[in-house]
Amino acid sequence: MFPSFANSFFGTRRLETDLPPLVPQFTQILDILKTILDHLGVKWVILTGMTKVDERQSLVDEFTNDSEIKVFLLSTLAGGMGINLTAASVVVV
Repeated sequence: MFPSFANSFFGTRRLETDLPPLVPQFTQILDILKTILDHLGVKWVILTGMTKVDERQSLVDEFTNDSEIKVFLLSTLAGGMGINLTAASVVVV
């Protein structure tokens, strides 16, 4: 089941057109998603509550400007600052 779900959800064709930020509440889910994305060879960036404030904008810029990065992993607990992901075409919460 895992490979078929991962391939249908994160399939290469879909990631060519959709740039999804994935926004779970718990960082353990992000750890699982990182493993899945790595397994599929999908490049990603991550922002959690542990990400330093001065590093956050560079991650957003990297996601926006690097067409190789297909997924932005973002914890809902990484609030406190406005995060503007204008490059995202799909949001998965």
